[in-house]
This record gives sequence, C-alpha cells and structure tokens, in this order.
Amino acid sequence: MNSPLTLDTIVIGAGLTGLTVGHHLLKDPNHKFTILEKEERAGGQIRTLKKDGFTFESGPTSGIISTSEVADLFEDFPNLLNLATPLAKRRMILKGQEFHPLPSGLISAITTTLFSTKDKIRILGEPFRAKGTDPNESIGHLVKRRLGESYFHYAVDPFIGGIYAGDPEKLVTRHALPKLYALEANHGSFIKGAIALMKKKKTEDEKKITKAIFSSHEGLSTLTSALSDEFLKANSLKLGALNIEVRFREDLQLWQVTFYVKGEKEELFSRNLITTIG
Repeated sequence: MNSPLTLDTIVIGAGLTGLTVGHHLLKDPNHKFTILEKEERAGGQIRTLKKDGFTFESGPTSGIISTSEVADLFEDFPNLLNLATPLAKRRMILKGQEFHPLPSGLISAITTTLFSTKDKIRILGEPFRAKGTDPNESIGHLVKRRLGESYFHYAVDPFIGGIYAGDPEKLVTRHALPKLYALEANHGSFIKGAIALMKKKKTEDEKKITKAIFSSHEGLSTLTSALSDEFLKANSLKLGALNIEVRFREDLQLWQVTFYVKGEKEELFSRNLITTIG
C-alpha cells in the first residue's frame, strides 16, 4: 500500500485556541498543517456584531494578559491591542441593595464590609491550615475551607460567574483555576504561595504578564479574523467540516481524519493531532 499524503499536524476547532495554535505552527514554513472547523466561520465563541454604530459581543468581551503567550500574540498584531483604562480595575460587587468596590489591597480588604469580621480574623490562620486531600475538590469548597463563606460569596463566586458562567460549587479547582490549586498544593497555603511567588525572580517571559485587561479594536472578532485570514491565504483552514471522525491507524502510525465539506467526503492523515473541542 502506498503511503498517503501526510500532514505534520491536524488541528480540530477554529476558535481562539485553535487559531492561536495554527498561528504558532505557521511560523515554521516547513510544517504542513490544516485546521478543521464545523462552522462556516472561524472564531468559536468570539463573535462581534455591529448595529447602528454600536459594537456588541455575543461571547467574551475582554481578556487578561495572564500568560506570556497572550503577550506574544499581540506582539504579532500590535495594531489590534486595546488595553482597558485603569478604571477597569475597579470592580463592584452587589451585597444586599448596595454596590461595594472589590478590595484591591490590604487596607481595603480590612475595611470593606463585603467580608465578615469572623472571616477577616479567620484568614490570619490560613497559612497554618492543613492542605486538602481531594484532587477533585470544587472551587467553592476550597475557598470556604481556607478563607470562609463571605470570601466565597462576595469575591470568588462573582469572579467565577464572570469568567465561566458556571457554578463554583461544581467546577474542579485544579482544572478551572490551576494556579490557585497550585498555591495550596505546592506551598500549603494561598498566603504562603503568594509570598513565595513575589520573592521568585521573574523570567523574561513572566515579565510580559501584566495582568492588564484587553480587548481588540473594533471587537474581538478582528483578532480571530486576522488569524483566520492567515490560514485561508495559506489554504490551511477548512470551514464547514462536518461529521469529523478520528482514528489512529496502527498500520500507518498516523492519525486518520475523515469529514464532509458540502456533502463531499474528505480524508486527511497526520503525524500529530490537536483537538480544541470538548
């Protein structure tokens, strides 16, 4: 049997993750790859709409430069980066019938009425509390155990709701918030872990992590469109790829991916497979 035409990599999913993977692969001119997307558009959950001079986002509206990879991406598309003003750091939490600013430092954390006096005192013992033993502990259970009920209700719950639109009582910490999980797992405490990280000398990549809130000029879709245009020009993106089936061919030691585009069956082989879908 003749060896089939083989790609280096097939990426399934053209949301921001898949597009970013492709952008990285595109930097190697000798790396042959294709991105498959079932929709007729790239971008995944990111979709910007415009009407009567207004811009709307049907998905996420912003992000945070929390990894060096995000910073590197915008270095390649500097004209698209739109950083939020410092006022965006002021977050308001509804408690009862009033909005309260989320504490941003030690003094405001002590004086805020968001957290109960009991929990403010209890947090002093956080560095000495025993580590959890359940690797699948939920965010809600972890925060209540280490910090207290009020920290969960008026800090963590709104934060998780804004990011995941999910229930922190069900989300597993090590998957949803791996950095928070690592503070306790590696240092025994949130406070001890935070202090250790402050003392650690930052690498050049870590210095890029500004935690700044960003969007993209004219909406986040301009970013995904800029990425997808690269692949369309290089013929490395297939939209409308339906009924995708994947199997590993032991006889060839290759991934075999079959799918349909406009009713026509297509088949690809690759040495590597990256899937960004659940």
